[in-house]
Amino acid sequence: MNKKIFVPFLLLAVLTSCAARGTGGRGIVTDDFIFITTEPIQAEVLADENIVEPAEEVSGPEEAKLNFEVKETALQIYFGDKKTQDIELGFTPNKDDIAVADYDFDGDDDIFVPYDMKITDMGLYYCYDKEKNLFAPSDHLNYIGHLMKVTDDKTLVEELIDNDDYYDQTVEFIWENGAIKQNKRKVRYVSTVDGKLYEETYEYDEKGQEYFSGVEVIE
Repeated sequence: MNKKIFVPFLLLAVLTSCAARGTGGRGIVTDDFIFITTEPIQAEVLADENIVEPAEEVSGPEEAKLNFEVKETALQIYFGDKKTQDIELGFTPNKDDIAVADYDFDGDDDIFVPYDMKITDMGLYYCYDKEKNLFAPSDHLNYIGHLMKVTDDKTLVEELIDNDDYYDQTVEFIWENGAIKQNKRKVRYVSTVDGKLYEETYEYDEKGQEYFSGVEVIE
């Protein structure tokens, strides 16, 4: 991170009360900085835009390798050389950009299909249903709508960077009782006062309200 900025700690109350996800706001503008948030994709819209159509044969050995083919706006799912499903996306994905990981931590690989990785990391999540041998859209993951990293401690990490690259921030999600919830948000910035890299941590209470939980010097 080469750019140096300073976020006055007097603004922590502003960040704490206004920067929480799900408030509907797209940004906070002050005299000192611009705080950009991302707008989640609504699950209701996805339900109309994405149709999952199983192929006639839905049997494929579980040990067979998962493969994809793209035919116009449809994503074709293969286990080995047997097609098991067609997913109508409404756009033409780049097969090489499709990410595979266990996003719901049930032991089976799921898929993330980006709209266009050259422009944005937004896209659609489809989770695997072992009993049906089908991939179905995940309302919980698609509400976030961004590509996330899967960690070893069963958390999902979304990286968010504002348009001017003033600072970096990440949001950590966990699964709880079959639903995904925000767990932590971390903001890193370099202070123009002492030149050190700081990391502020925000956590969430039982009602989902964000609060400031601490700051530390990283470098």
